Amino acid sequence: MDKSIGVGLIVGGVIASSLYVYQSDKFTKAQKAFLLICIIFPPLQWVSILIILGINNYRKQNSPEVLREKQTVKETNSFDDKINSLKELKDKEILTAQEYNDKVKNLENQKQDSELKSSEDYKKLKSLFEDGILTKEEFENKVEILKSKLNNLPKIYFQKLGEGKSFSLGKYEEFIYIDKNGRKFENIYKRLSNNLYFIYQKGELKYFKSKFDLIQSVVKNTKHNNVSYEKP
Repeated sequence: MDKSIGVGLIVGGVIASSLYVYQSDKFTKAQKAFLLICIIFPPLQWVSILIILGINNYRKQNSPEVLREKQTVKETNSFDDKINSLKELKDKEILTAQEYNDKVKNLENQKQDSELKSSEDYKKLKSLFEDGILTKEEFENKVEILKSKLNNLPKIYFQKLGEGKSFSLGKYEEFIYIDKNGRKFENIYKRLSNNLYFIYQKGELKYFKSKFDLIQSVVKNTKHNNVSYEKP
């Protein structure tokens, strides 16, 4: 009787793990084929699933795209720190108001350029240019249009409210965004494991690779004065 229960548990476990592999988007076709063949030896399948998930996650976190995004986030945070330092110097009357305004404007231009280059639209344009679909002149013209769109977006101020932690998301930071017209965008977060901003809407997480992409989305989809998304 005990042996039958054990066999039943193993069979159930193999079926569950095989369905997970088949339906998951975390494996390549070749990896799925290998893991499904391992159904004949359950321990090998289970160990292989854990190993392959670890390898795939490592590759994803160290891909050129993710590394570029991490660098962009690092640069953006650096710009914010520099602007705060300038404000402290101005408050202490070490910098004049004119010096402060000039230097902040320069930093904001650099920050905007960094965020622009991390946006999805810019990456698409660059890919088309590198593939020879867009000429250099066309690429530069489209980038100017993209810059113009960024300049016309309401200026959003990020205020960190605190940090949280959940089983599925890990650690995250919570923000409220307030634009120049006083509109509030509440319950917007940044996941610390990948530095991606996200909102939780209609039971689904929606990620953004940059502040620029986030701003475009929330402004485009806002019809009311204030917006409060769901909590994760």
